[in-house]
Amino acid sequence: MAPRTAVTLEHPPKANMSWSLDYMSDALRHGRRFRTANVIGDFNRSYRESVLDMYLFKTTGDVQRLTNSWLHHYNNERPHKSLGYQTPMQYKNNFF
Repeated sequence: MAPRTAVTLEHPPKANMSWSLDYMSDALRHGRRFRTANVIGDFNRSYRESVLDMYLFKTTGDVQRLTNSWLHHYNNERPHKSLGYQTPMQYKNNFF
């Protein structure tokens, strides 16, 4: 195995200058596979644990409806320790 060298990542000078994307996959009850696209970060773990790992979905519409509800809660109602116990929307409104 090749040796790994730790490299410090650069931070963009302003918000929204850089985004990273990740894909997760899961399956419906009858076995049909689907994928979700996610912005990388704490979101991935929370989404996996709160949505994909908690439910058996019948249709991709069911996945979408629960995801939309979860996203609203995650962004507008749930305070985040990393944002000074603000919701992402509160943080965004105070930041810009």
